[in-house]
This record gives sequence, C-alpha cells and structure tokens, in this order.
Amino acid sequence: MLSVIVAMGPASTTDGQVEQVTLLERIVNAAAGLRAEVSVAFADATIIEHRDQGVPARWVGRGVSDELGLARRVSPQHAAADMRLARQLDARSPILGGLLRSGDVSERVATVVVRECQHMCDELARRVDTDLAHQLVGLGVGKAESAARRLAIELDEAGFLERHARAAEQRSVTIRPVADGMVRITGLVPMRDGVAAYGTLDRAAREARSNGDERALDQLRADMFVDLLSGRRDRPGVHIEFDITIPAESLLGTGTEPGVITGYGPIPAAWAREFLDTITNQPDASTGVGSGVEVWVRRLLTDPADDTVCAVDQHRRRFHPHAARWIRARDANVCRMPVCDTDHGLELDHVDPYRRSGDSAVANGQLACASYNQIKELPGWTVTKRSTSGHPNSPTLTITTPTGRTYTTPPPPVFGPGTRRR
Repeated sequence: MLSVIVAMGPASTTDGQVEQVTLLERIVNAAAGLRAEVSVAFADATIIEHRDQGVPARWVGRGVSDELGLARRVSPQHAAADMRLARQLDARSPILGGLLRSGDVSERVATVVVRECQHMCDELARRVDTDLAHQLVGLGVGKAESAARRLAIELDEAGFLERHARAAEQRSVTIRPVADGMVRITGLVPMRDGVAAYGTLDRAAREARSNGDERALDQLRADMFVDLLSGRRDRPGVHIEFDITIPAESLLGTGTEPGVITGYGPIPAAWAREFLDTITNQPDASTGVGSGVEVWVRRLLTDPADDTVCAVDQHRRRFHPHAARWIRARDANVCRMPVCDTDHGLELDHVDPYRRSGDSAVANGQLACASYNQIKELPGWTVTKRSTSGHPNSPTLTITTPTGRTYTTPPPPVFGPGTRRR
C-alpha cells in the first residue's frame, strides 16, 4: 500500500484531484484507527511479558509509549497521548473506533469526543458512543466537540462539574516560540478568572486608547500584559535573565551565524547584538529596561569542525557544579532520547548507572526526561556509550529497546538540531 501511494501522482483534472484528496484522507483516518488497534495489542503483550519477568507492579507497562514513540519518530509524550486515545476507543467507544478504522471520521474528531467523555463512567461513555457516534460522520472538529460536550453535560452534569474542579488544579502558564522572533505565553486558568483577567487588560487598553495612546488595542493589551507580569511598570530596573548562546564571531559583529535563547530557539545574530546593546547601554522609554541591567558572559569552547562542546567556562558558579553545566551545555538542554521533545524538568542522569560504575564524570552524564530516566531500568532496555574520536567527553549513545531495535543519538550541536557544520 505504501509503495502504491509513494508512486501515485496528482490526477490530471481538478475533479480527479479532489477525489484523490478525499481518498487519501480516508486512508489517513483508517491508518490511524489501525495504528490504535496495533498499539493496544502491543501494550497488552508488553504488560504480559513484564509480569512474566517479575517486573514490580508499579513498573509494569512502562516503556510502551517510549518504544512506540521511537518507532513512529514522535515524542514519548505524543505516543502516550495517542495510547490513551487508543485505550478509550477500545474499551469505551468501540463504535467511534470502528468509524475511525473505516476512515469515516478523523483522528482529531475521535480525540475531542473521547476527551469530552473522559470524566464519565464506562456505562455513560458507551451511551454517548451509541447515541452520538454515527452523527459525527461529516461533522468538523468544532461541531463534534460541541455535540459531545452537550451530551456529556446532559447525561452527567455532576461529573462535568467535578471534572472542572480537577481541571482547575492543573492551571499553568507555558511559553512556546513562534515565528519572527515572537513567543506565545499561554495561561490555562479557570474560565471566570481568565475572563476577568482579560477584561481588566481590555478596559485598561481602551482607557489608554481614549486618552490619546496611538498603539492599537491588541498592542496595548500585549504591552500592559508584559508590564504587569515582568514588573517593569513598577520597577523599571528589574533584572530579567536570558540565556543566549551565540558564536563569538556573531557577538563581535564579524559573523552571521544565529544565536540561541534557551527556551525559545534560534535568533538572528543582529537581533542578539541589538538586544544585548539595548539592555546594557540604551534605556528604552517604551520598555523601561535600560542601564543598570547586568550581563554575564560565559565562554563555551567548541570544536570548530562540528560545534561539539569541549569545555565550559567556570565563571558565575550558581547552583550546579562544573560537570553539570558542561553536560547541560553539551546536550544543548534537550533530552538525549531520540524524538523526545521535552525541554524542561530535565534530569542529570548517569548513562552507566552509578550503583554499578561509580562514575560521575562528564562522559558518563546525559540529560534525560523523567520517562527516559526510568525506562532505562526496565528489562530489555539498555543504553551504551561510544566515545567519538577527539571528543572523549561527548559520547554517542545507543539505546536498545526490548524488541531489539537500536537507536543512535550523538550529542547535539550546541546551537540546536540542524545546525551542525558540515
């Protein structure tokens, strides 16, 4: 089937092209349904193997999402979310699962419907499946989500309110990079608090606009949002910490290679120079940030051939010893598990467990997310390291999964994926 699709080209007429798109979409949906079935079968088989191997109960089933993520080239978190959907379709929404398997509904529709029913008992979830599933064919994601939510509230209002209370405990603020040197800060908060907060910003922006401020309302809301959270309005000299990694040539203005801001990603060299110059030498009336802001420079010594970190300057010692800083810089602040997208809460981990090796040297360290750190201890999982010529402290790791597959992960270039010099 894959070879047929790979060899297929666009039809010669617009009618034929639309027909192709329709067929391909059904194939995508059906493939997602089959993948869900296969994933459940693999998870069940792994659980049986773990029990036969005497794995402690709290570890049974660990590593399933990690191995599926490696096989699919997606993060373990992504694979775990898909596994939860697969389990729900298998146990509580079999009609919806059948529609996905036949290609009649999309995986996104299945996901939002299952999510709206996750607080319900099995009996009520199956009733939603029976009453609603066949009405979903032909509906868009938004309409399917609304229909599922309405029916779920009708069948179990108390459960919906309880779910809301639990959701409020998961309130959080996240930051994600977007295009053109911008970031999106998102607050997940209870509805009434979010509406109240936005209303306060909106009223303040409209008042400033009516008083003659020429900025657009969206700009005013954004600027006031940043002023309130950063404290710039009340404390103009507030110190804000950025970690910027940039080649020395680019910092001095003789190079053009991009720099990297930790937590954001690549930035143009000119933008980094302008940013550093602004916060240190040129007070800005619009931002309130200017002189008085301190800047530290820490040197990372890299191999000029491939940008592998060879040494880290020990200036400005804060919370971590030299080896920990070296490992974080060498691993570019990302998890060493291939395809893992986690970039926060990373742990300093021993490649060869310390209880066996007693080795806490840089070469035996790696950055690992909590999941990767734990699954290494499960039966069938091994991680070995191989020194690279000329870089004894930057080994290449080989991860072997219980099915015998191997995945190689060299240390990433210091400026992030896709920047290694050739």
